[in-house]
Amino acid sequence: MYGDWILTYPGTAYRFGPPQWPVQFVGVEVSTDSYRVDDTAVPRGDGQLFGQDFVEPGEIKISVKIDFTTAPYPVEECARLAWEARTELARVWRADAVRQTPGLLAELTMGGVQMVEGRPRRAKFDDDHQGVGLIFAELYFVPADPTAYTVDADGNSTWHEQTVDLVPPISGGLVAPLVAPLSTMYDSDRSRPFVVGGTAPAWPIIRVKGPINAGAQVDLVSRWTVRLTRALAYDETAEIDCRPGRQASRLNGQGRNVLAPDTDFSRLSMTPGPQELTLRGTSMEGTASVTVRWRETRGAI
Repeated sequence: MYGDWILTYPGTAYRFGPPQWPVQFVGVEVSTDSYRVDDTAVPRGDGQLFGQDFVEPGEIKISVKIDFTTAPYPVEECARLAWEARTELARVWRADAVRQTPGLLAELTMGGVQMVEGRPRRAKFDDDHQGVGLIFAELYFVPADPTAYTVDADGNSTWHEQTVDLVPPISGGLVAPLVAPLSTMYDSDRSRPFVVGGTAPAWPIIRVKGPINAGAQVDLVSRWTVRLTRALAYDETAEIDCRPGRQASRLNGQGRNVLAPDTDFSRLSMTPGPQELTLRGTSMEGTASVTVRWRETRGAI
């Protein structure tokens, strides 16, 4: 946890942690997960009937310090620099761009080890020694779900993707005699293998690009099927976001339900290991495609 900590949201990528940054990492505490349960008492009997459990991830508390006490400046300048760093940290952690936008999440890279999504909630400062250039703080971050993502050496959580095109069958041309009406509609079924890394199921973003007729379906072979209830024109793209806390469907970026009523988002994950993606449907041009994007996921925060 002693690598770079990075708080990222639109317009901001704030780094802290190692000694080269004004705000330095001291320690971290992750509160115990809590559970919401559907348990009920056994009617007229001992014990209880267990239902489904839901995990609420614990709050993350990050202890940091702003320390200019060893800087080669007069004590007044050290105090000013410490206060300046404190002001910037307070502004960044308030995260106006996030808290004013319903549903928007920030990303917190934790010491170059993993990344979690959620929201910074508050910053608590100890200014008792600010006059000599030393300030302590506790920063609180609330994860959106129990998922943590793997990061590379630069602290970035990389997006992976796989695309399957709805390619029409190869044809040798028209064969006489021709019978009206002529049709250039193609039914197609294409698949492509890929591998999901990480140690826990990944939640994908699925994008289907038209043109394709209503009733098209995307299959993760032997795991789940997503069906579209409406046709997509050549300039339309349906997006299905399966990530916890963001589960929704959109059409050209606008909220629109394009899914069959029996769609169960809780099943739309991809387990680590080999997978196979299939696009099935009918298209006039045969140029439709589906793309899945995902991040490699760790087992827990």
